[in-house]
Amino acid sequence: MKRILFTVLMLFISSNLYAQEGYALIFACDAKGNLGNTYINDATAMKNLLVKAGFKNIDELLQKEATNGNLKEAIESISKKACEGDLVVIYYSGHGGYIKDLNEDEDDEYDELLSLIDGPFIDDKFYKLWEKFKTNVRIVVLSDSCYSNTIVKAKAMIKRIDQMLTKAKIKFPNIAISKYELGSKKSDQEIYMNIVKDARYSEIRRKEVNYSENWNNEEMQNRIKCSVLQISSSSANGKSLILPGESNSLFTESLISVWQDGKFSGTYRDFHAAINKEMDRRLDARNKKNAQEAQYLIIPHTNHNFESEKPFSIKAVKRISRRN
Repeated sequence: MKRILFTVLMLFISSNLYAQEGYALIFACDAKGNLGNTYINDATAMKNLLVKAGFKNIDELLQKEATNGNLKEAIESISKKACEGDLVVIYYSGHGGYIKDLNEDEDDEYDELLSLIDGPFIDDKFYKLWEKFKTNVRIVVLSDSCYSNTIVKAKAMIKRIDQMLTKAKIKFPNIAISKYELGSKKSDQEIYMNIVKDARYSEIRRKEVNYSENWNNEEMQNRIKCSVLQISSSSANGKSLILPGESNSLFTESLISVWQDGKFSGTYRDFHAAINKEMDRRLDARNKKNAQEAQYLIIPHTNHNFESEKPFSIKAVKRISRRN
């Protein structure tokens, strides 16, 4: 009897020891004073969604609390608590913008930013913060702001992948990337420029850049160990709209509608596509076609199944995409 009780106790401890946790940070502000209560309504709606999704660790930074220092401190705090397999959701509602890129890490020569109450939070800062998270932590970033496409700072990561591709070619001279090299008369430099260009727009899929031996190389793993998935409300040069008479912004309202209190059962890619479809429906009803398009980005450094999961699932469960 004692042995049975001991076994049950150990199983209970073990299951709780490795239980996945959900952490969330919601920050919202109106730095320009022209959003009314929309940003607060958005923050409230997202908090309600996350509570229904099972999140118990939700931090909020609203208006005066939404400062550069508080945001950095809040993300660092979560990075210390979040363990392998945990899910972190970071949501922002407010103004966005851009400034001239000073460190030459942007294709469009501009850094995207979030307009916090005490000044801009430039996208470069996010890249440094991702380095603080442990291996296989899953991070979802939702940004409801103008010009928010690359706020998670993918370009700095891409630069390291560019370097990795070059090293892979030297280390594995017989590596086969047939669709680029078969019968090609282009130079190695031209070939790799094409690979890198395509990789940027296909989120660096292992199946498209076939060198799995080198994917988890030591240099990459020493820098970014988590996986980051971003769904943003607009392109790098696009607006994030609030439709007349609505209490929430278009993106957040559409996101909440699509999630359907947890009834949505597709993948993150399906979720992104469904949000755009819902935004189009709402815009078409007001004769504002193609006025806003949500963007999608995945940086799967360690967890390549991340985007196949059901959105906001703390316990990772792989889903099969409904798309053809």
